[in-house]
Amino acid sequence: MVIPALIPIHERGPTPFTCGTIDEGGVTQAEAFLYALNKINKDGAILPSVKLEAVIIDTCQSPLKAARDVANYHSSRDGMSDPMVGYVSGGSPDIVGDVGNVLDQFQIPLISTGPVDNMGKYNVLSMSPAEDTQIKGLVSVLDKLGWAYVSVVASDQHYWRKKAKVFEEMANKFGICIAEFLILSRGSSLAQFDYAVKVLAKRAGARAVIVFTDRDHTWEVVRAAKRLNLAGDFVWVGGRSIEDLASRWTESGIRNAIVVTPQKVQTPGFQSHYENLNPKNNRKNPWFKEFWESRFQCFVDDAAEHQMCSGHEKLAGTYKEDSVPWYTITAVTALAHGLQNAIKGVCGATKTMCPQWTNLVGRGQMVY
Repeated sequence: MVIPALIPIHERGPTPFTCGTIDEGGVTQAEAFLYALNKINKDGAILPSVKLEAVIIDTCQSPLKAARDVANYHSSRDGMSDPMVGYVSGGSPDIVGDVGNVLDQFQIPLISTGPVDNMGKYNVLSMSPAEDTQIKGLVSVLDKLGWAYVSVVASDQHYWRKKAKVFEEMANKFGICIAEFLILSRGSSLAQFDYAVKVLAKRAGARAVIVFTDRDHTWEVVRAAKRLNLAGDFVWVGGRSIEDLASRWTESGIRNAIVVTPQKVQTPGFQSHYENLNPKNNRKNPWFKEFWESRFQCFVDDAAEHQMCSGHEKLAGTYKEDSVPWYTITAVTALAHGLQNAIKGVCGATKTMCPQWTNLVGRGQMVY
């Protein structure tokens, strides 16, 4: 049986259907996904008669590309014998929403490792804590620091505007005033980002800027602050979109930031596995070679005029503790246990698939 995963292996490209540079976080998530499947396949207690196969779709952080690729994938699967368990998504709420519209037609469930907009609209489960819980934590941090005058920047998308609105309501209850409330539209120019930062800078008493933006908008806002030599004037406060820039903070110009995210969960088994990977022992991930060459600035294969990798490069000591691998591994495990319970519900005590299960129509509507 197949479990497809939607993972941003690459950054967003210049157009909705193109990809940018390799994203180390996406590669790590892909490895966590493959690690989880391999672990379940070796576990005789879970789905002993079923082999789980992986399909990874690189979303390139584009909802349009993700939805198109999922639709094309299902069109090409017409007549294929391997049934599908469900999807794991590591993308943004926009990606989950667009892909959810496609998967609903096939009655296929999806588990998202991140937040989901319009819960209940799609056949989707979220691994992310409730939004009001996260925002309450953020407001509590501001209150503890005594910051009662802040600005807000939000992406002009339903999910981010909703989060910003919830923050505004909670902030009022804590006596926190909002100096500026800026909405950034999709496709904003560099001049528009510069203007937004200039507006923020005019509120001298509001150094803290609460960020409810997607990764692209977060990047462009902090880059605008750097261009205008205002990077040191702000303290950026937010969640995952700020944390995602951690490896690029020097490049982006971020000097001060507070990141409020769910407590990180350690994955010692995966960490050891990941740090021992190299291009020779990792053939399952087709993007790993590209990641390796980008990570160590060398070439794996023979390249006459380029620096060859020495073979001594190692990932050991480079792994940064992150919740995403744990969420990904847990999502795959949840799908596997759900499938096992569903088979048991149809076939009885046996852990193997019976003819009744194979011929069952509408499996996507079953809840386990």
